[in-house]
Amino acid sequence: MKNQYFGDINDYRKYGLIRAVQAEAPLKVLVAWMLTPNDNRRDGELRSYLREPDRWRRFDPELYEGLRDLLKSGVTPRVGLIEETALLGTANYFSKIVPDAADPRKVWAQALVK
Repeated sequence: MKNQYFGDINDYRKYGLIRAVQAEAPLKVLVAWMLTPNDNRRDGELRSYLREPDRWRRFDPELYEGLRDLLKSGVTPRVGLIEETALLGTANYFSKIVPDAADPRKVWAQALVK
């Protein structure tokens, strides 16, 4: 996951699944982003679905509209945008960047468990 790709079609699907599970069971949800640093690539910017409401909005209108509003023109995509909403209910978030090296990654994983 990269901040630069926040709100793409895969996020819409993932967040929709989280919302569907939350609607059926009172589970405590932790979203651990597995966040990696942004890069200069553009291959993951799959947001054209936001221009196709007739096709995509019906699956989860509140989520669709929420993501579209969050990504309005000029806003820099980042996972923190959804963390500042109630779109994922009472989910908690773990937003630290995942280190590449093994030892720092172990520290990251220990912080996640806490």
